[in-house]
Amino acid sequence: MSHPRNALPLLLIVDDDNTALALYRGWMIQRFDVEIGSDLKSLNAFLRSGKQPDLILLDVDFHCGDLKVFRMLEEHQITRDVRTVIYSAETDEAIIDYRVRGVILDRIAKPTLESILLQKLLVCLQLSRVSQKERPKEIPISVLAIDDSSSEIERLRVLLKKGFRFVGVESGQQGIDIVEELHPDVILLDMAMDGMNGIETLRRLKESKAGRKTPIVCVSGQRSLRLREKAFKYGAVDYIVKPFNHNNFKKRIREFAGC
Repeated sequence: MSHPRNALPLLLIVDDDNTALALYRGWMIQRFDVEIGSDLKSLNAFLRSGKQPDLILLDVDFHCGDLKVFRMLEEHQITRDVRTVIYSAETDEAIIDYRVRGVILDRIAKPTLESILLQKLLVCLQLSRVSQKERPKEIPISVLAIDDSSSEIERLRVLLKKGFRFVGVESGQQGIDIVEELHPDVILLDMAMDGMNGIETLRRLKESKAGRKTPIVCVSGQRSLRLREKAFKYGAVDYIVKPFNHNNFKKRIREFAGC
């Protein structure tokens, strides 16, 4: 979508919690032009306005007929191709995927911090601007996994067997040493490594020439908001909590490979 020069990207927030709406609008106002859909009436009014959002932030617990809201966004010509970020207190990805069905999505768990939400939205905005032309199937996606668990490396190797070129190393230093030679499309980085931990490895990767340009996805069993905040601060594009949905995981890697 094109905007006048210096115009902010348009963010549509769909949420029936007025307290949350006021909070999120305050957080986003410096980086986005914010429109609100607080109920079906106001959402319909926005859709009739002809404005096309660059991104949608949708409360999956919307009480004014949530499936109806999803259907409206999926089917309307203004919003059907717009990347949608959902946020929810749900932790089960399978439940969320069932509820949102075909909506283009990323997910943020409640509660969250301002810096995490803003970074997620900016990453999704970047992804939404990447060309939608599919990567030729004969060109595998190069993935470097950094994890001090050999069993976890092997699990990722099996998971990414088809359509990916996988290299796994078992320390942060090995990852830093090989990234300049490998030039991977995506780096998967464990946060809970012994010795050089995930945050230090992330910081040093982002100081390297190849690492600076490579999307780094942090993978961790820790749900700490502060750790997520640190990861985004030092340049991660995503923070995925284990265990995760395998199909969604591979989808995210493919998306980031286009950055």
